[in-house]
Amino acid sequence: MFSLKKRRQKQRNALVSKAISKNSSEVTPGYEGLTLYHRKACPFCRYVASYLKSKQLVLATRDITTRVAYAEELIKQGGKRQVPYLRIEQGSKVKWLYESADIVAYIEKYKPA
Repeated sequence: MFSLKKRRQKQRNALVSKAISKNSSEVTPGYEGLTLYHRKACPFCRYVASYLKSKQLVLATRDITTRVAYAEELIKQGGKRQVPYLRIEQGSKVKWLYESADIVAYIEKYKPA
């Protein structure tokens, strides 16, 4: 039972890794201003990752569990350590979205430049 749970967790984490990118050169053209802060073990992050994968979109990401600087950046900019968190840069303006459903709705309506 335990090994099955562990295997499923690895599969979920792999889904998150495939749907999001650490390398900015892999980001879907037109989506460069969007950055997703996440944790691989977060079910709400996996929901967003599943949506991105279904739409074949790749965003720049920050995994707050792998780098303390990303978590600190998240707290400094957004005010709390909650993920998923989408940072939206539009020119000199920055907008923040925290809820997974809001993030999916935003990306659904987003029109790449």
